Amino acid sequence: MTSGGEPREQPMTSAVIGAGSLGCLVAGWLHEGAGSTVLCARSEVPEVRITDRAGTRTVAVPVVYDPGEVGVVDVVWLTTKAYDTAGAADWLRALVAEETVVVVVQNGVDHADRLAGLVPANQVLPAVAYIAAERVEPGHVRHDAGRRLLVPPGRTAARAVAATGDGRLDVRTSEDFRTEAWRKLLRNAAGNPICALTLARLRVFADPSVRAMARSVLEEVVAVGRAAGADLGPDDVEAVFAMFDGLPPDTGSSMLYDRLAGRRLEHEELTGVVVATADAHGVEVPVNRTLLALLRGLRSGEDSTEETGVNRSEPG
Repeated sequence: MTSGGEPREQPMTSAVIGAGSLGCLVAGWLHEGAGSTVLCARSEVPEVRITDRAGTRTVAVPVVYDPGEVGVVDVVWLTTKAYDTAGAADWLRALVAEETVVVVVQNGVDHADRLAGLVPANQVLPAVAYIAAERVEPGHVRHDAGRRLLVPPGRTAARAVAATGDGRLDVRTSEDFRTEAWRKLLRNAAGNPICALTLARLRVFADPSVRAMARSVLEEVVAVGRAAGADLGPDDVEAVFAMFDGLPPDTGSSMLYDRLAGRRLEHEELTGVVVATADAHGVEVPVNRTLLALLRGLRSGEDSTEETGVNRSEPG
């Protein structure tokens, strides 16, 4: 209560599940902008540090490792890899109550389906992230570009926006979220697998032969997305190339970083979804199918420094 007897508005509470590059960045921004944020991690995070154009700063966001140490919060931000959603079950049981919103900040187009059986569907808010970041070391993330999350409109979206405080994390609504999810998948469909397979950063798309193959990948994804109900077209393909050309050539992709670090790849949640959806709608996707076969052929999580020629502790 205030001294005048009026109730004091309590700040909304947040928990971020996942301490990768995106999770640390989101947790840092929420803590700076709204406070009352906790980062839920499996492995040790000495401290959260963010490096951006202004320099490097430490953010004193609390880190917890045991679901038994946390209680119910207003908003959960799930930032684990899509394939690791089930691994967050204990955290979700500890953090989620009837009014809790779970924002699923993951790649792919089937966000809500992944939470089936873990969180009631009406509490799940799928999100598309336009944030470029790279993990430097545990807890330390380099932010390269973007702050935006796109979500479908509604009550859950309003609560998520309110939880961001001063808006360092820019959450906006889209009336056509299906199209936005497929548009983000389109951006991932070429950049992620091609960078991972070639062990190269965005400069690889300056090669005419690689660029031509990427165009074929994107055109196939547009056809699949349209079959699935997304409003995609040729302009979306050109927008992806414009994005590639506008970013620094040493910018990498999340799948590249995962391969360099010896982590499991998200190809099933990206290229795999494209191929599966194509099969369901009778769309031919020979180039994406080839990429998927090559990605499945990689010994995910087992690439050694001898095989890649790259020091895992310093990807890039």
